[in-house]
Amino acid sequence: MAGSMCADRVSRKAGQLEQTLVLFGRLSSEAGNLLMHLSQQMEELTSHTAPIHERAAALSTAQLNVDATKASVDRLLDSLDVSRRVSNQMCWPGTFVGNI
Repeated sequence: MAGSMCADRVSRKAGQLEQTLVLFGRLSSEAGNLLMHLSQQMEELTSHTAPIHERAAALSTAQLNVDATKASVDRLLDSLDVSRRVSNQMCWPGTFVGNI
């Protein structure tokens, strides 16, 4: 009788284990299907945002070019301003401080 009870317990445990494995198999299959669906949605999103990314990259490059151009113009204007001041002082020598 003890052997029969032990066999029954093992049989019940084996049945529970089988049910658990079947459940985990279904869950794994459903999770795999969900991941495939999400992957497809991600691919669609990527294809839809690609033009936006390209445009943003072009705008970033344009902004860098505008900033570099502005800095060059500022340096040129500063140089011209110095030249103008030196030229005015050379043309009007009385404007030098301390000139008698």
